[in-house]
Amino acid sequence: MNTDSQKLGITNLTPIVLLVVEAGNVADKMGRSKGMARYMHLTSLFDELLAFGRVDFAAAKAEYGDRDDVEKAQIKAEVKAKFDLVDDDLEDIIEDSFDAMENIYGGFEKCIGIYKRVKAKISA
Repeated sequence: MNTDSQKLGITNLTPIVLLVVEAGNVADKMGRSKGMARYMHLTSLFDELLAFGRVDFAAAKAEYGDRDDVEKAQIKAEVKAKFDLVDDDLEDIIEDSFDAMENIYGGFEKCIGIYKRVKAKISA
């Protein structure tokens, strides 16, 4: 991982995440609409698609691996602000599942770190 002075930021990672979130919002609205109105919701994706078109995917991959707790919190806050389903109860359930997945992933990363430390200790 880079030192703080060499942090990569999340400028390429954020548009990818926000496009996925907005696609979920649009899918929710489309599923609740009928006729041509259903397809008009696709226009909500224009801003995210423009930002997505400027993403450097190699940089996004590096940014993902370089995230720190502040950047993770920033992405999480942006997702929560953007994610807006018609059914607020369902939205709360999905946001809780995001938190659960984040905790599971964090636990998985921690286990890998422990394994590496034990392996290094045994090899020494």
